[in-house]
Amino acid sequence: MKRFAAAPLVAPFCLFTAIYYSLFPLGSPRWLADAVLLLPAGAAMVLHMRRAGQERSRSAWFWRLIGIGCGLWIVGTAVWSFAEYRGFLPSVASDHLPLVADFELS
Repeated sequence: MKRFAAAPLVAPFCLFTAIYYSLFPLGSPRWLADAVLLLPAGAAMVLHMRRAGQERSRSAWFWRLIGIGCGLWIVGTAVWSFAEYRGFLPSVASDHLPLVADFELS
């Protein structure tokens, strides 16, 4: 019988889903729920970069570019979470979201 290749990912996926969706009934702030989304992006980046190290030539670049895309996903999620932490609502188009350089860190 053939083994399911993604079987080792099922338990962590279920655990992450349970943790993420339990944040809402517990009354966690929105920025915390968004910050938790850094975990799957980080795991995806690590796995893609590790796969890039195992490949050669063009295949390595394919996996590396996907890993870089996951890194950009992390940056975007971090900026979004920080904006919510500072009181801005990025999901509302009428709310002014300043650039990252405009945030005061005081």
